Amino acid sequence: MSTFFIVGTISSLDTLSDLAQNPMKLDGCDVVELRFDEYMDLAEAKSLAKEVSQYRPILITIRTNKEGGTWQIDDAHRFEFFKEFFGIATYADIELKSDLFTYQKRSDFPSDMTIISSFHNYEKCPSQEEMADLIKQGEAWGVDIVKLAVYCNKAEDRDILEETLKSHPNSSLALMGMGPEGLETRFTLPKLGSKFTYGFLDKPAAPGQPSCMALAQKLK
Repeated sequence: MSTFFIVGTISSLDTLSDLAQNPMKLDGCDVVELRFDEYMDLAEAKSLAKEVSQYRPILITIRTNKEGGTWQIDDAHRFEFFKEFFGIATYADIELKSDLFTYQKRSDFPSDMTIISSFHNYEKCPSQEEMADLIKQGEAWGVDIVKLAVYCNKAEDRDILEETLKSHPNSSLALMGMGPEGLETRFTLPKLGSKFTYGFLDKPAAPGQPSCMALAQKLK
């Protein structure tokens, strides 16, 4: 059976605080993704993330407005925020197309931190060939997991994701479809080898994202 993790996304320090005080609410969640945004207090975020890390590994994501986030920040400054979470977060998510991959090396990050290169297309599903190129780019830099989250407009898009996963048996991939047509992939692809599937702990972080508990009830 494939080994995969259910990632629970949070977009609020209130939610993070609640999880720190009530860790039983983490049932069904293997990893907590803190989507750190420009409105959050850094010291509070670090303190709460450290508390929650006693119960679940932390994935730190600092998403720019270019890929669905709120930050309007250059990547040199954004890297400084990532550094603040070294020693707290087990995982870091960096957009494959960001300048961070141009200016930073794998050795700039802790060797024991798992680096995820993420690519998002909120409109369509790229071809299998295009996704193969994205996987190659991430692996060439030295990432540990390549994440591809793409919008599914039809059933054939789900097939493309499945075939992409099957055609890269030696790669560590997290593939998922967004939108109503993509929902099914969050339940099917983990069983076929996708390393992560994402559900929300407070509110959806992507179109069609189910709750963490809904994923756990079907997958665990």
